[in-house]
Amino acid sequence: MALNDLVDKINKEYGTVVFTGKLPSKERIPFSSPYLNYVTYGGVCYGASSEFVGAESSGKTTLVLDIIKNFQKIEDEHYQEEMAKLKVAFEKAKPKDAEKIASEMRSLVKRKAVYLDIEFSLEPEWMEKLGVNPDDVIVIQPDAMGVETPMNWIVDMAKTGEIGLIVIDSVGSMISDAEEDKDIGEATYGGVSKSLTRFYKKIMATVKKNRIALIIINQTRADMNNPYNRFNRPGGQMNKFAQSLTLGLSEGEKLDEKYAEATSKSEMIFARMTNVQMIKNKTAPPDRQRTRFTILYGKGIDVAYDVFCMAGDMGMVMVSGAYYTYIEPVTGEELIKVQGKSKAVAYLRDNPSLLDKLWHAMYEKSGTEEQTE
Repeated sequence: MALNDLVDKINKEYGTVVFTGKLPSKERIPFSSPYLNYVTYGGVCYGASSEFVGAESSGKTTLVLDIIKNFQKIEDEHYQEEMAKLKVAFEKAKPKDAEKIASEMRSLVKRKAVYLDIEFSLEPEWMEKLGVNPDDVIVIQPDAMGVETPMNWIVDMAKTGEIGLIVIDSVGSMISDAEEDKDIGEATYGGVSKSLTRFYKKIMATVKKNRIALIIINQTRADMNNPYNRFNRPGGQMNKFAQSLTLGLSEGEKLDEKYAEATSKSEMIFARMTNVQMIKNKTAPPDRQRTRFTILYGKGIDVAYDVFCMAGDMGMVMVSGAYYTYIEPVTGEELIKVQGKSKAVAYLRDNPSLLDKLWHAMYEKSGTEEQTE
């Protein structure tokens, strides 16, 4: 049998698993912050595992909920587009083909997210505040059991084809069956690491095949051998090797209502910067090493402020004294001049069409295509 015939036979029997020539491009779920999209070349990849590492209150859960929100938006748009195509095809179909198309319409589903909440810290009110639809999130909060059981549930759910995003929160809170069966004072060895190794071996093929984004939240631990290692984390070596993207998060400076650095004399803390370090990136060139994003207290990622700041970095906002002029990203014409940083950010927040235009212009500049041509 000729090689090309053999490749066609394998792909026919097992799905498209053998590629000749260029591999398919990676699809991504974008972040709301353009800074994060720039450093990751577009966001979190489908078909791969990503890890967010940080100390307490570093913004890990907020960042994951932002990803879930954007994932739900993408899935909703995809569902509506596919349903519209099927409806058009159904109207034009002959009677013998109409039933087949009707069956496809009935089987078409909007994929959901699965959230394994081992810390029992997920708040439905906070999810809704950040724009997440709780009805499209399956939350697992395992009670008095080792992590192996819910991990097996997740593997089975991933195989259904109805899951597009999996979140595990967090590795540092995991307990294995071996630890669950022993007293607090009894030692166990390699329990969680062994469980994670088996989990990755079982799920990664399904993650790739079913185009699922897997996100792992992890906590930092003190490294007794290297005090300068800020992002030492539990989970074993397999957890590190399995990641295609690893971001290290740490708390940055606090901001007041005028977006100036908050001091001891500030009446309130309005927002907080989160510093991001690229620890590992196999989804794009690892040349972009550090960035930041802003969390607006009580509201999540401050999209308007991050867009405003990065637009300034890219020449889409011109500064002259206390005045800020917005520039049309395509034509380069001046749109409007606003006095004061806080008012300029407020103007952007109150004009979502301009905000979206700038965000999409910066997202296009974040991608890998123009960088690799």
